[in-house]
Amino acid sequence: MAAAWEFTLISKEAIPFEILQKIEKDYRDINKILAITCIDDWKWTNQQTLRNILEIEEKLTDGKIIIVEMQTSLWKSSGLCIERKEACLYTFWLNTEGIPELDTDQITAENKKYYDCAYRVLDTLIQKYNIPFEYIAVGIESDIQYEADRKKMISSSSNVIAWLIRNDRERALPAEGEEYAFLTQIRVEGCISQSDKV
Repeated sequence: MAAAWEFTLISKEAIPFEILQKIEKDYRDINKILAITCIDDWKWTNQQTLRNILEIEEKLTDGKIIIVEMQTSLWKSSGLCIERKEACLYTFWLNTEGIPELDTDQITAENKKYYDCAYRVLDTLIQKYNIPFEYIAVGIESDIQYEADRKKMISSSSNVIAWLIRNDRERALPAEGEEYAFLTQIRVEGCISQSDKV
């Protein structure tokens, strides 16, 4: 059964629109935009199709949720959802159809290579485009409940397999069974299962 493998970038400040345009231009060969939609809420109230990427900023300012449907050469489908609340949430998702080893709520020997690759890609993008963020939640069909307090956010969010945290944020020792992996800009704060949340 396919699911959405999600990467939710959480930032107190919006990613400058120029950066989003640059990423879209640089990667349009492997991620082509099919449609851009805005909605008022997750019940899909007042659904509208946007004509182009230039309308996104205006709709976000109006409090809309943005849904970008994409076609990729490597995955069945992909997309991006953007929400602005107390923080900005950018959720990039990939359809796991055809890759059953990803359709699980933990990192395993079979899917670790995908996670390691994803962490490297994220780290590269963050460095290359100087993308502002505090955390990135990685999971399957995740439900992120933003809280200013990291522990509360981790506790209230669900289906998150790993939290990626800026290297320059205050570092706490990992809980038992968790590990930190360091990249240039991010550290992976081990696999946090529902029972391990603090």
